[in-house]
Amino acid sequence: MRSFAEALQRFFGGFGLPAYGRNNVPDAADAPYISYEIACPPPLGEASLRAWVWYPGNDYQALLHKIDALLDAMDGGAVLDFEGGRAVLVSEGVSEIGGVDGGRAAEMRLRAERG
Repeated sequence: MRSFAEALQRFFGGFGLPAYGRNNVPDAADAPYISYEIACPPPLGEASLRAWVWYPGNDYQALLHKIDALLDAMDGGAVLDFEGGRAVLVSEGVSEIGGVDGGRAAEMRLRAERG
């Protein structure tokens, strides 16, 4: 059985882009990729998360398509099984889309509830 961090990595890595914990993005990583951050893991209760989808250049269409895929996967809650329990990942929406470092990024706010 995997940890919550491993289950989260598997979830975000399932969208055809590399996925990294926010503090583990390699210096040589090229966009597009997904990064994410956990405020508090679910074994302690509800967790607050943020995820960013990064795309190079001005390709809003590809960025929005990937955001839609993530939102669709969480429609009704995405279940993450991990050692010590289960969490349901729920989107709280896209909070920002803008230009960053010669590309585009969208920030999503998420919530993981003990399931």
